[in-house]
Amino acid sequence: MNSSVPNTHVLYSVEATAWLLGMPKSEVHRAIRIGALHTVRRGGVRLVPAYVLVRLLGEPLPEPSSAPPDPRHGRQGGGAR
Repeated sequence: MNSSVPNTHVLYSVEATAWLLGMPKSEVHRAIRIGALHTVRRGGVRLVPAYVLVRLLGEPLPEPSSAPPDPRHGRQGGGAR
């Protein structure tokens, strides 16, 4: 079996999705309700396919040193002085 091919049948609960995205469950439920987060039903339970999370989390975040300049301060990172 080729280990580089992702398992397209992995499904995550709303609770696991919230944890992975670092947001409250209520926000995940809201995203589902407004159609911003695709789910499937299995046994009457809404589950989030792994490929949906890969799309959301797929691109790595920039390193702090390469963060875009903060337009409010005209410097990189926007940290406190």
